[in-house]
Amino acid sequence: MLEIADFSNYGKYDNFSIRQAQNIDLRGKYTSLEVDEVQENVVLHTEYGSASFGLNPDFRKVDLNGKYTDFKVSVPVTTSYQLKIDHQYFEQRAYL
Repeated sequence: MLEIADFSNYGKYDNFSIRQAQNIDLRGKYTSLEVDEVQENVVLHTEYGSASFGLNPDFRKVDLNGKYTDFKVSVPVTTSYQLKIDHQYFEQRAYL
């Protein structure tokens, strides 16, 4: 697993496992992404993929846009944030 400052990828058929990143910018098709902790910003635009990531309590921005994509986002219990979702065929699950 990688620990990096900024991660950016524009591609297809990729699989990434990252331990920690300050910023993530991924745009891809058929792509799988796993990140243990993102410290500041996440921008994901994917088709036919999956993304799972945890957020640092002081994160700034999360921008998710997916077609036929599974997203799993872990947010620390002590974090204050607002959630706005525009969706079609969306299922939200909260795990405490």
